[in-house]
Amino acid sequence: TSILPSVEVSAIPTLLRTNSISALYAWPSVAPWVRYHKGRSHRPASIFTPTHHGLAVWEHVMDAGKPWHMRPYGLEALGSLRIEKGHVVGSEMDGRTTLDDLGAGKMASKTKSFWGDALRHSPHLARTNRPTLVGLEAVDANEPPSNGSILFFADDVIQGHGRGHVTSTTFSPSVGKAIALGLLQGGTAHLGQEIIATSPTQGRTYRLRVVDPCFLDAEGARYRV
Repeated sequence: TSILPSVEVSAIPTLLRTNSISALYAWPSVAPWVRYHKGRSHRPASIFTPTHHGLAVWEHVMDAGKPWHMRPYGLEALGSLRIEKGHVVGSEMDGRTTLDDLGAGKMASKTKSFWGDALRHSPHLARTNRPTLVGLEAVDANEPPSNGSILFFADDVIQGHGRGHVTSTTFSPSVGKAIALGLLQGGTAHLGQEIIATSPTQGRTYRLRVVDPCFLDAEGARYRV
């Protein structure tokens, strides 16, 4: 089988009640199967169909979604969107970070225990100078951040493991510049400060500015419309 990309398809329940997607079941050789992913606010779905019918199903779904302005997006776009919003993935959740390091401490339950709850309160993991999540933007547009670059404060000697590292980078059309997420000692306590990033493997040293990890719509107004 082939799996068509998951799309923002809040209209699919409506489509299934019409003669659009359900009409595909009239094709005996196609018989697509729609699987909804529970527990997500935007109600995504995946459509499964025999491989050689993938294109036909894709075109049919896109045509049926026109009244809802449905449009596809790729994995690179999805990666850029999550960096713009400061959402973390494996690059940031590398086995050494806690909920608090990633700015998600408020999500921790205060009424029941969970895996890692006791450990996150240990003195080592509760230090205020731990590397925590920040946003980073290039000071010079010609020097975009690169993944894995080591971070130093402006008055540091450039050697050793530094104060943190760049975890994810992208060019954001919405922000209009190259942006990044990173883990930096002291985290957002350094908002507005310029720091130094160096990549020994690329032979680069450049400057970044520390900003909030949410670059776009920090108030959440767009998804509350």
